[in-house]
Order: sequence, then structure tokens, then C-alpha cells
Amino acid sequence: MQISIVRLSLVLSSALVPSGLLILYLLETLGRLISPMLGGPYASLELYLLLLSSGASLFLFAVYLVEETVGRLIGLEREFKIVRVRSPHDKPRGFTVGGLYRSISVVIADDAEVERFIALHEEAHARFRHPAKVWTIGSMLFGEVSALSSMYILMGPQTPQYIYIFSSSLIISTLYLLIVIIRILEIQADVYVYRSVGPRSYDLYIKFVKERYGRRYQPLTSRITHTSGDIALLAGDHMAPHAPWEFPLLFSLLGATEMVPVIANYSKEYQSIILFNFLLVIIIYIVISLLSIINEKIILFATRSRITSRSASNLAKFFTGLSISSALPLAYGAFEGIISVLIGSLIYYKFISIFLNNRKNIKLFIIYLEVIIVVLMFQLFRQ
Repeated sequence: MQISIVRLSLVLSSALVPSGLLILYLLETLGRLISPMLGGPYASLELYLLLLSSGASLFLFAVYLVEETVGRLIGLEREFKIVRVRSPHDKPRGFTVGGLYRSISVVIADDAEVERFIALHEEAHARFRHPAKVWTIGSMLFGEVSALSSMYILMGPQTPQYIYIFSSSLIISTLYLLIVIIRILEIQADVYVYRSVGPRSYDLYIKFVKERYGRRYQPLTSRITHTSGDIALLAGDHMAPHAPWEFPLLFSLLGATEMVPVIANYSKEYQSIILFNFLLVIIIYIVISLLSIINEKIILFATRSRITSRSASNLAKFFTGLSISSALPLAYGAFEGIISVLIGSLIYYKFISIFLNNRKNIKLFIIYLEVIIVVLMFQLFRQ
């Protein structure tokens, strides 16, 4: 049985590339209809965000249509399927491909124990619909690029310079977000293996890596999207495997991107906006790192130290960064701030319920809401 990722990619591209060109045309048409209705200092930003969200939604819809068509043609229901290939001449490996509802996991191994390890890992990717999550971030990237292209077609040289800086910064942030999301999903798959096999899962991981790469450690190209696997596979810890700079860098990039249009109101020079944006990344990173020290103590107290200090540190960095990036849109107005806080609150709650896996830790969510409510009230009274 021959399974080629290249061949599969060509089939998907042959369907998605024409769809992407059609989406660009639809976005241009939408922009021509909507742009006369917009006004105010952030009219260009509002148009860009509208085109971005429309492009991302249409791209996801195109993925859905392709998936439904291919699924019906090959008779694959809305489920996941695991294909095991015994090949003594190939190195052990596994991969999962899929859409929003369907996925196929391929496991290639000769050793039974290694095969089970890979199969459980890939089963987690399929069971938790990880391909759908990657497609979602991919749709955001498509929306960002297509929105900028549509803006240039619509406005040409009249497109404000800050839109180019905002778009470029947003694309960089989303690309990094994609890497972080993939690392989160890989850790979730490792924890799934740990809960199925126990601490011995780490021994199977070492055995797999030695057979796959001929040494004990993964190559650098693999470590970019995968953590080392030791903490997740030894203790079933979701958060500890992340690097200490991972979440602060993510939210400092996102936070600085959010402030580009505000900075543009004070400085119209292209170079100054880029410089301020770069400095803001550093400032937000430092603020997150300092405030997370306090939040780490709160998390350890709220969870009664049932999680490791490294896990609490990463959670503190994530929650602090999320709080700051959720509050920054208040600079545009109370309405934008409330919408951003609601989205941040949803992400905050999902992280607590998934990664802490304890309803008693809802007190962390209540603390977050109390702080955000105070900030919102201050902003409303200030206006």
C-alpha cells in the first residue's frame, strides 16, 4: 500500500488554489460594496479586519466543501481512521492528515511496541481533531494575506502605511501562533499516550527516537514543533514542557500588533511606527515576565500546589499575556475592549478546564474576571 503525502497535497491544492482565487475576487467585490459605508480614523483598519474575517471564513468553508466531496467519493464518514503499515525497511514514523471532521492516521513501524506508541500518539491527533485546529489557524493566515492583497487592489497607493505594518506584524504573530499551537497539540498527544501507557511511555518514546533518528534526541527541525517529550511522557503534564519564553513572546507580538494603528495616530512616519512596534514587543515581554511572578504564586495557592512550579510558571505567563493582550484593545474604545475581553475570557476558561482539568480551579477564572471588570469600569468612567 503506497501512501504519498506529496500526492495528497497535490490533490488538495488542485481544489483549494482555484477556491483561493475565487475568494480573492469575492473579497474585492465585498470591499467595493462596504468601503463607502465606513468612516472615522480607523476606517481602513475596519475594512482590513472585515476582509480578513470574511476571507478566513470563506477559506474554512472551501476546506469543508473539499473535505465533504473527497469524503463522499472515498466513502469516509465523519470519523478518524488509523492505517497500520508493517515495513521492516522503513524507519518508524506516523502522520495524521484530515479536514474539519475527518482524518486518517498512518502508522509505519515494524516493532509492535513502537507501533503502539505511534498509533496512540496519532490517535490523539485524530480523536481531538487537531487537523481542524491547524486548518483554522491556516485560514487566519489566508485571511490576512488575502485581505492585504484586496486592500491594495481597492485603494492602491492610498492604502495607509500602518495597514502594511499592521498586516506584516499580524502575519508574523500568526505564524508564530501556529508553531505554538502545533507544540500544544503535540504535547496533548503525548499526554494521551501517558494516560494510556503510564510512565513507561517515555521508554517507548526513547526507543522510537533511536530507531527513527539513530540517536537519543530529535533533530532541531523536529524540536521546533515538538517539545522534548520527557515531562509530558513522564508525568502527563500539559504545561511544563513549554519553553519559558514561549508564551511571553507570543503575547508580546500580538500585543504590539494590536497597538500599531494607535501608534500610527501619533506618528505618521513609516520608520517610527516600526521602531515603536519593536520597542513595544520588548516592553510587553518584560511586563509579562514580571507580572507572571506574582500570578505564579496565585496559581500555586489556588491549585493548592497540585501542579509543578514549572507548570504554574508557564500558566502564569500564559494568563498574564492573555490578560494584557485582551485589555489593549481598550485603547480603541469600550466596545472594542469588551469584545476583546469576552474572547480572552473564553480562551482563559478553556485553558483552565482543559489543562488544569479541575472545576475547583474556576476560582482562577473568577479572579481574572474581577481584574478585567475593574479595568473596564475605569475605561468607561474615563470616557
